Amino acid sequence: MKIFFSYSNEDRWHAWVIKDALEKYGLNVFMAHNDIEPSEEWRERIFTELKECHVFLPFLTSNFDKSAWTDQETGIAYGLEKLIIPLKINVDPHGFIAHFQAQKIDIDSKSNIERACQKLVKIIDSKPKLSCLFREDLINKFRDSGSFDEAGNNARLLFLFENYTSKHITKIFKYSIQNSQIYSSYNAVRTLRKLFIRCKKINKKLLQDFEKKAIV
Repeated sequence: MKIFFSYSNEDRWHAWVIKDALEKYGLNVFMAHNDIEPSEEWRERIFTELKECHVFLPFLTSNFDKSAWTDQETGIAYGLEKLIIPLKINVDPHGFIAHFQAQKIDIDSKSNIERACQKLVKIIDSKPKLSCLFREDLINKFRDSGSFDEAGNNARLLFLFENYTSKHITKIFKYSIQNSQIYSSYNAVRTLRKLFIRCKKINKKLLQDFEKKAIV
């Protein structure tokens, strides 16, 4: 899933922290000032990213209107009928998005930003057209866990969401068995057991295979 993050360069530090928090869920967050190589035709790249994104996030601070491009990016996203979720710091949505409900975000600390991003991700997950794509990205992020700690954190993120399909659960079992960083992680195994208990229909063979691998 692609996210286009529109912000003033004056707010790039906070924007980077938000990008990092969102990408922990497997989302692909595009930030023009960080993701465009100097040699690229950046106007064309921005337009391409706007066309391909699934969600448009305008970062509404007092600096937003000072940028030469943020309002133009917003207008294009509106015209392309993208899902727009304004992130409000101290400015209300205006112009094309004046009627959009903003997601308030407190940038005083990293933990506050992470909590706000969790709410934001749940809003995205609540959209029927995006939920399946988001779940796939989240599960693939779990699949690629590269350490015990990362596996534990990714399992915790999986547990935040409910109503997985049987296909999703089968993939979670499969990746848990294949990745030693997952089945050897105490925190990951403990969280996965709680996740599987919560599921109504479990493939007993897959559960047995998982328990054979789990070391705790």
